[in-house]
Amino acid sequence: GFARLLKDHPQHELAPEAAFMLGDALQADGQLAEAAKAFGEAFDKFVPNRFAYLAGLQSARVLGRLKQVAESDAAYAKLLEKFPKPERLDRLFDEWAMLNYEAERYARADEIFKRLIAETPDSDLVDNARFSLVESQLSAIDPKEDAAVKNKKLEEVKAAFRQLEQNPKSDADVQQDSLLRLLGIAEEQQQWDELAKIAESLRTRFAEGRYKTDAAFYLAVSLLQRKQLAPAFDLLKPLTSLKSDP
Repeated sequence: GFARLLKDHPQHELAPEAAFMLGDALQADGQLAEAAKAFGEAFDKFVPNRFAYLAGLQSARVLGRLKQVAESDAAYAKLLEKFPKPERLDRLFDEWAMLNYEAERYARADEIFKRLIAETPDSDLVDNARFSLVESQLSAIDPKEDAAVKNKKLEEVKAAFRQLEQNPKSDADVQQDSLLRLLGIAEEQQQWDELAKIAESLRTRFAEGRYKTDAAFYLAVSLLQRKQLAPAFDLLKPLTSLKSDP
């Protein structure tokens, strides 16, 4: 019915809505490739109509569902070229960035996270974007490079994670994730006092958090390295009875 309306009355005021609904009907019927094509055509034909925006967004999403990541990425970019200030722009940036992140296109995800920070600085998603960017910095450090250079980069990353975990605007997940990364860095640098301090902070601030076992383990490691065997074993003993993740 929607296709017939578009064919017989292409200039009708309902044509933009019909074009969007055609794609929506195909998507509901499980015809994703056909839906992506219909949404794309609706977008190209009816910009700047509101239904063109909705069609462009669904085109990007359906292409993502089809695992056509490059095409989906291009559709998001095209959408924001035509509609640079949509409602909840920060959510759109995050959705677009995560498409690339989950496809392990980290450099592209970082580009979009940077736009989120720059163009929607008051968003509650800024802390997540900053965390992802700092993670990329950490992953980019070559373990085989000169020790002094590597240590300098680690110090820069540590400062960024500390800022995130101490920022009251960071949500609980970002604070905990940042503390966990700081634990790993402190262990790598063999800074045992610092490792204990971070572990205690994680245990105190997030006593029932998702990393409470990690905090106990790292605290025990710091104690072992400082020859405090008895308290280390007291911490480790309960961990031996925990079931590991499959």
